[in-house]
Parts: sequence; structure tokens; C-alpha cells
Amino acid sequence: ETLIKSAKIVTSQNKDALFLIYGSGSEKKILQELVKKSNLEKKILFLGRYNSEEMQNILPNMDIYVSTSLSDAGLSASTAEAMASGVIPIVTDFGDNYKWVIEGKTGYLFPLKDEKVLAEKILFVLNNKNKLKQINNNAKTIIAKNLNCYKEMKKVDTIYKDLMRVKVIV
Repeated sequence: ETLIKSAKIVTSQNKDALFLIYGSGSEKKILQELVKKSNLEKKILFLGRYNSEEMQNILPNMDIYVSTSLSDAGLSASTAEAMASGVIPIVTDFGDNYKWVIEGKTGYLFPLKDEKVLAEKILFVLNNKNKLKQINNNAKTIIAKNLNCYKEMKKVDTIYKDLMRVKVIV
């Protein structure tokens, strides 16, 4: 709902803006109805579920990734994937998001359910995307450095080896 309300503001100021919503969920029909009521059918497209192969082709073609999530544990996988692809993230400011999405350095944060601030951030990025290449690079770097699959698997390997050394007495 926050994204749709924000899209109404953004599209009134940027006629070229297009919002692509991927995924599915129990509120899809309600959100589609809100899009219709807001007269945004040509500006917001619901594209459904995707697999990891498709995501590798989708993300690099995006200017912005938005998450209006109200709850996540740590950094959401989709936010990390977007950042790793060099897409500028604009995500809700709660939980651990601020540790990864550093305002103006690796992306942008906005308060929960605040469509006006979200719209401001989207418009800022759209109007300055050629000047924000460093944010794309910073986002990629923070993910590659800290959420590298090889480093993570090495941690798991260490845990397994430690567990194998422990003698279990039954």
C-alpha cells in the first residue's frame, strides 16, 4: 500500500516512472484494486513470482529496488540480491536495515508506511541516477565483502568441524 501511494506521487512528477511489483501474496487482489482506484494501471505492473535465474536478468535492468517491508530478520535476501546487482535500494528504516543500507552511501532509508518520504527518495534517485553510480558500487561492495557465499560457507564448515570434535555422551 505504501509503494502504491508513493507511486501516485512519483508518477505525478515523473511521467516516465514505471513500478514493477514481483512476487505474490494474500494481499495481491487488494493491492491491484488500490492500483485501479488510483488510476495507475499503466504505471504499476504486477509481474508475479520469479525464480533465481529470472532474478539475475531482472535486477540489473532496474534503477531502484524498493522494500516497504514492515518486518524482516536481519537484511532480507531480496534487498541483498538487489544491492549485489548494483541496484540502489530504498528500504524501510527498521531492524538491521541501517547496518547495510547506509543513507546516501549504499542506498536510502525511509520511515515505515511513509509514502511521502519514500516518494521523495525515489524522485531524488530518478532525477540523479547518473550522479549516483558510486552508491551502486558501494552497495555491491558491502554485500560482496560481508555476505560473500564463500565466507559464509567457511563459517559453516568451521562450525561443522567444531561439532565433529565434540564428544557426545549418551
